[in-house]
Amino acid sequence: AMGLRLVAVLAFWFLTSAGFNDVTPRLMATLAQTGGWPIDVTQIELAIAVAISTGVLRWRGQRTAMPTPLYRRLLLIGLAHLLGCRTFIYSLQFIPVSLAQTIRAMNPLVAVVVGTLTGRVYPLRLVVTLLPIVLGFAMAVSADLSIEPIGVACALGSVCCLVLVNQSTKGVLEDPAVPVTSSELQHFTLTVALALLTPFWLFSGGAQRVA
Repeated sequence: AMGLRLVAVLAFWFLTSAGFNDVTPRLMATLAQTGGWPIDVTQIELAIAVAISTGVLRWRGQRTAMPTPLYRRLLLIGLAHLLGCRTFIYSLQFIPVSLAQTIRAMNPLVAVVVGTLTGRVYPLRLVVTLLPIVLGFAMAVSADLSIEPIGVACALGSVCCLVLVNQSTKGVLEDPAVPVTSSELQHFTLTVALALLTPFWLFSGGAQRVA
């Protein structure tokens, strides 16, 4: 039963990722035709995600309000999540979504690099498994020499933010002082990211652009 559940989760993740890869460029193109900006995509995606997570948590009887002791940590995690979203969307203006996702697949490599810099030691067999990721990244970038470096840099920045979010949320989940579920933590992170982005989006005329 556990194996079937894992397969179902992986299949759902694959399908939603594929859908994201297809919908996001289409949404960006549609908004651009009507005078929209890339920031509008992030605002729409975060708003939808928060609405869904709020409904799911209430249905499960879980919290939707952030615990006060976690405010500072959630602010940093939410900021990192927002920066990751914005740098990824910005990169799509310069590189194909397929390349951007290939770069984001370097998550394990970046995690090991960050872990090594912070004092963790990884076994050689684990490091060796990362070589295909490096090779794939090199092949993807070198396949088109006309690729804009800023697009690659933004995609890499998105990966770094993603790793920071993953490591920080793991620390929160493992902290017994303030028990929180993974679903609640994901909702809190999305809520903070949306709260940070919304003032800038409104100031830039976002409401008028998507009206």
